[in-house]
Amino acid sequence: MVNRGIEQYLRCFVGETLRRWLDYLLWAEWSYNTAFHSTIGMTPFEAVYGRPPPTLRTYDPEASVVRMEKEMELADRDVVLWRLREHMTTNMNRMNQVYDRWHRELEFEVGVLVFVRAQPYRQVTLRPVRNPKLAHQYFGPFRELE
Repeated sequence: MVNRGIEQYLRCFVGETLRRWLDYLLWAEWSYNTAFHSTIGMTPFEAVYGRPPPTLRTYDPEASVVRMEKEMELADRDVVLWRLREHMTTNMNRMNQVYDRWHRELEFEVGVLVFVRAQPYRQVTLRPVRNPKLAHQYFGPFRELE
């Protein structure tokens, strides 16, 4: 799951410059570690260090006293982070549109027979099978109680 998340961050960072993915790997890792994870209720940074992650300040050329190379690096960083936010927002909107297109709320009347779809490789209590990948995906019929 972590690799899939890092891949998604890299896709958003890299955009059209696919060959430069290694340049953005540290930013992808930082983004993953400082993003809120609903499973643990905090960021991975906070889970490891016990405090919220530090925030990045935007680059201000007037307030800076670093050398020219660092100034260019900081300016590039702000552009990359802006592009990341833009790509993430676009991707999130696209995923929401796809979900909304196919999702529908189902309501059943009490007493109706229904089939239940369970992932056989995750739900082993319904029926143990030798090859769960090829097993039936629907179980039932079960009578709707409430």
